[in-house]
Amino acid sequence: ELCFSETTDKTIQGFDPCQGKKVSFTSLESLLSYMAAYHPKKHVLLDLKGWIPCGISGLDIEGLMRLEVEEIIQLGDKYGITENIHLETDVLTVLLWAKKKSAKVNTYLNVYGNAERGMLFSMNYDLTGMAFKLHAGGTISEDIIDLMHKKGKRVIIWNTTSGEEMKTYLSMRAD
Repeated sequence: ELCFSETTDKTIQGFDPCQGKKVSFTSLESLLSYMAAYHPKKHVLLDLKGWIPCGISGLDIEGLMRLEVEEIIQLGDKYGITENIHLETDVLTVLLWAKKKSAKVNTYLNVYGNAERGMLFSMNYDLTGMAFKLHAGGTISEDIIDLMHKKGKRVIIWNTTSGEEMKTYLSMRAD
């Protein structure tokens, strides 16, 4: 029995494809191989989740996440697209591990409401930037986005609920 909700392959395959073309991936390697072959300049954003363990066998979540990072970087190097891979998670030590393994990979701290804290962590630990979740109890201002950009950092906004909201953050020059 799973201790967290899982989206099955069948459910994923049932989603409507973008741009009318059905593309199905069964592994990370098939995805990165496809991106390298058909979209080598496009970016791949991977959200690494640190699930709460179900039992004693799941206690080394961070260790498993580090192994995932190593595999992602190895595959990125294999297909020559590591610099187009963007890793995001709320586990700072996993992002630091990724940076230690490859200077090419992009690292983003997931931020749930406290933009100032995300900005400080991004700068203090030399991350690529932060991925700020809207509607999580906080806001992000244009001033913070501007300061992040002045320091060479990126700000990804996610969980927008409307086209208007998206336009607002694009006008604020969010990445």
